[in-house]
Parts: sequence; C-alpha cells; structure tokens
Amino acid sequence: MFIYALLGIQNEDFLNIDLTKGKDIRFFVDPFVIANCTSPIGMQIRTKLFEYFNHIMDLLSEDSFVATDLGPLSEVKEAKLGYGTHHGAGCKDLALDLYNQIRNSQSRQSGLLTDLLDINIFVRNIGSDRTSDWMLNIVFNLLQTYTRDKLSHYAYPFEFRNVKKEFYNDETNVWSKEFYSLPFFEDVPFILVPKSIASYNGIVVKGINDFVDHGILTYVIDHIQLFDELQDLIKTYKSGTRKGQPRPITKKDIREYFNLHGRNLSNFSNILWLNERIPGLIDAAKVVYYRFRMNSTT
Repeated sequence: MFIYALLGIQNEDFLNIDLTKGKDIRFFVDPFVIANCTSPIGMQIRTKLFEYFNHIMDLLSEDSFVATDLGPLSEVKEAKLGYGTHHGAGCKDLALDLYNQIRNSQSRQSGLLTDLLDINIFVRNIGSDRTSDWMLNIVFNLLQTYTRDKLSHYAYPFEFRNVKKEFYNDETNVWSKEFYSLPFFEDVPFILVPKSIASYNGIVVKGINDFVDHGILTYVIDHIQLFDELQDLIKTYKSGTRKGQPRPITKKDIREYFNLHGRNLSNFSNILWLNERIPGLIDAAKVVYYRFRMNSTT
C-alpha cells in the first residue's frame, strides 16, 4: 500500500513510499541535492548536516576523531528508501570502516576534504545506501516533525507510538537516545521524506572516477594550454597521424596519456600530483564537476 493511495491523493511534496513491510523505493537522501535545495525543510536539513560535518572536520583537524562521533550508520527502516540492502547487525563494522576511510584518506590528510559533498568524491566505497542512511540518522528528528505536520492535514487515523532512536544534537554535537512519536501502518512505523532532498536510483555524486571524467579532465580540456606535455599530443591528433582522421584531443586521450606515463588518475596520489603542478586545479575541477552534476539532474 503506497502512502498516496492510502491518503487518496495524486501528489505531495513527500515521496510516495510503500508502507508494506520490507518494501523500499529506490530513492536516496542525497547531500548534493540537499546542498542545492531551496525548500524550507531542505534548508533546515542542510543546516543540520553542515553543522554536523563541520564538527567532524574540527575533530579531524584536532586529531580527536573517534568512530562513535559519526553516529549510527544503521538502516533507517522507517524511511523505506534504498536498494533494500539492510545494515543491521553489521552497522558497527560499517561505521568503523567509514571512520577508517575518512581518517586515513589522502584527501583528508592533504586538506582537500573540506565539505560534506567531498565525501562521495574522495572517500571510496560509501555508496548511495550508506550515504542516505547516514544522512537520515543525522536529521531523523527533523523528519519526524515534518511527518507529523504533513499527516495532520489528512484524516486517516494513524496510530502514533513512541520509538527509541538516536538523536544528534547540533548545539552540543552529542548523540543520545530519544523517544520519537512515529506513525504506524499495519504495525510498522514510518516517516515521510521530502522529495526536495532525495534523488532517484542512486546519489548524484558518483565517486572519484566520475569526478576525474567530468571534473578534472573537463578542466584540463578547457585549460589545455597549461599542460606543456600535451601540446605534441594535440598536434598529433590534429594532423591525423594518430588513429586516422584529424580530430581534437579528447578526455579519453588525456587519461590514456597519463596512464602510459605512470599517472593513473584513478589514484588519488596522481590527482594530488596534478594539483601540485597546477595549484588550485582540484578546487576548480570541483566547481566544474558540481555544475555538470547539477545540469544532469535538471
């Protein structure tokens, strides 16, 4: 039973979740979408997430970061989102794994991990489900309030019960256990998630290789005059002496060139090397990449 059908509506500003036990829809709470959101609830959520992440970055800079600072990474079953991959008993291992990845990542050590959006570029193997669950746990209290407010406009007689969940206090930066009053349908609790903070079938930011293709290499193409070693390659392709007909150099050509010279750009150390050669390249490429990803969602 989908929530729209139950309420007798065609559309709303929350996702049309399936209230059937064990059924998830393929939407994900997405930090990139949230960062560009203009709805009131989206801006509230963005503020809380960025307060949380700024606190994590402060702990990292002070070298006082511990795994429990991340909070729970367990699946938020009440949201009924994701691929249906449940992070139950293994959520402590997931938190420790994510903690180790962030703490030991070259991007963090180099000072380039500065923003919540950077997590999905520079820290490997987080993925859409884990990112979404992480965000949901942090902002669960805001979504509970949002759910109660939305359902108050409809006559369906949902039963509300108290459920104990983790709560992140962004004023004290402390996690604690709190009781939340949640609606139940057929003995299953749920919360509503605004469309304005979610993306379909995966999060928008795809990881380091996508960033290289649509950020780094796009920037290199647009600023090709900065790279002396590529000038002969440009002439070769323009003359048609390589691979047939004359043509402009492509991102694939540039990636292959760096690979042949021992600089595989899938390796973050080689991206750092490129950034040392062209100071500010990574920050500039992030602007290019986020613009590309923004256009891909519209």
